[in-house]
Amino acid sequence: MQDINTYIRRHGIKGAIVDAYNMSSSNTPSITIGMAVLLRLRIFEQDADETSPAGAFSTIASWNFAIDRDYNRTTEVLLRANTDISVSEDGIIQIPLPDTNTQALVTALGTAESATFIAELAGYENGNTAPALVLQFPIIVYNRVDPEPGAETTSVTPATLTLAQITALLGAQLEFQYSADGENWHSTQTTADTYFRARNAAVQGADYSLPVALPKGADGHTVDPDLVAPIAERPASPEGDFCFIASDEGKVYWYKSGAWSAGAPLTTVAGPQGLQGIQGQQGPQGDAATIEIGTVTSVPYGTRPQVTNSGTKTEAILNFQLPQGPQGLQGPQGPQGLQGLTGPAGDGLKIDATGTLANRHEYDNASAKFRYMATDFYVDTVTTAAGTYQRDYASDTQSAYAWTNHAASPETIYTSEQLPELGSTAGGTVNGSNVTSTIVNVGEKYQLYYQ
Repeated sequence: MQDINTYIRRHGIKGAIVDAYNMSSSNTPSITIGMAVLLRLRIFEQDADETSPAGAFSTIASWNFAIDRDYNRTTEVLLRANTDISVSEDGIIQIPLPDTNTQALVTALGTAESATFIAELAGYENGNTAPALVLQFPIIVYNRVDPEPGAETTSVTPATLTLAQITALLGAQLEFQYSADGENWHSTQTTADTYFRARNAAVQGADYSLPVALPKGADGHTVDPDLVAPIAERPASPEGDFCFIASDEGKVYWYKSGAWSAGAPLTTVAGPQGLQGIQGQQGPQGDAATIEIGTVTSVPYGTRPQVTNSGTKTEAILNFQLPQGPQGLQGPQGPQGLQGLTGPAGDGLKIDATGTLANRHEYDNASAKFRYMATDFYVDTVTTAAGTYQRDYASDTQSAYAWTNHAASPETIYTSEQLPELGSTAGGTVNGSNVTSTIVNVGEKYQLYYQ
């Protein structure tokens, strides 16, 4: 469920999106089609510092909420909800939208990623059919890529593999199994095995190949050396065929046809442990010796440790050079420290004088740090159902004020007022057609000047 919290400044029936401090905000509430939504509204009156309490809505007995693209009463609204709308103890209007997947809303969005619509909340008192409260504000609805999930998509198995794919398969490690009868398989080869099979170990769940017979050569002959000795004692030209084992190399050589072969490594099998020899005679008593620890020095990580004797054989003084260990891992963050003392209270934002922007020159000779608040606000953006437009002074005409949407190729609309109000109209030529749009949001700002 989408849980959306929105602050709205109410001016008549029109609502402007603001933040928690009643300052203009571009954070227009947005919902996603097909998702359950809980829309929470906090209402500011025009110049209020706090949102309206629950008592401000105590006479409202029922509510109706609707979303539409225009004010054409002959067409059905895109979405309507009038059940379980309530006001919390702290004055939050809670609007549940359990089903936003209406056919009208789906049709209105079409293939667009999102669109801005008009949201309207109406409150009715007991015994009255006319609403006692109407509030209109902009809302964005986002489309879905896959609103009705079906079966998983299926991948297509290629009929051929590329050279890079074949190279990757051949480069993977093979996993082997062995069998004596071609039916029962195991991973460790034994002398009784006559078959093997293999598969790509890097591919999870890959099939094994068909069984392949293990090649087997004829039984070899037992080596019966003519001489076992160090390589230096190998005869240069023995008579007839000769087998020599170099005991210091662990290799076997054959002399055939008047030449020695290259040495072949000889794998030996350890024989049984021999009998323990007799104990030798006790040697003479040695000189008494002492050992003293000299210096212990820390050296950088990676340096080999070293121990040197700066004394004598019988009076050793051992000096150690020990490398530092590698840097350890960072430990967990320690607990938060105690809160510091409260500092002195500041003087806040002091306003020395207020007035219109035209009267600011009267304070040009004021002292340093003089603050002047221009109470006549200005408007820098307007929003219609087609998007948000920035003030474009360069495109003003003698009778109209220009506003341009630079993200739309660009598009320019015009208003008759420099400070247009919510619900007023703006017109212009968009994609070759004359368009008239209703302003659903204005970006109002005040100006603060420092001397």
